[in-house]
Amino acid sequence: MKVSTKEGQVEVEPGDTWSLYLTLTPILLESLKVFQATTRSYPSELENEEEWKEILDKMIFSFEAIQEKKHDPFEWYEGEVDIQIKKRPDGWFESVKGPNHTSRFLEEEYDSFMEKVREGLNLFSQYYLELWD
Repeated sequence: MKVSTKEGQVEVEPGDTWSLYLTLTPILLESLKVFQATTRSYPSELENEEEWKEILDKMIFSFEAIQEKKHDPFEWYEGEVDIQIKKRPDGWFESVKGPNHTSRFLEEEYDSFMEKVREGLNLFSQYYLELWD
């Protein structure tokens, strides 16, 4: 993806849209970090600048999690994977857990983490038009 804000042009290749959220995440994340460090104002419905900084922190947290692929459920397993492929009597194959299989999905931790990610993304949507200084 090529972006030129001076000329107001954006070039998007088809490959940029395969996982559009992954293409946009580094741009949005870095922009939010710079914005947070340099902003001198806050939305009028907020009490103060500190409240705005906390909201921006939550947005940044979400985009960092996505960039680091922590939103991917496959990253939330612990233990050893011991899967064996066995041929069934009917000629088909099946995968069965081996004796050393201890892998388990950390569902509660994942759900709690994703709740925070969704909160930051919802705040990004809510305050999108307030991202100016």
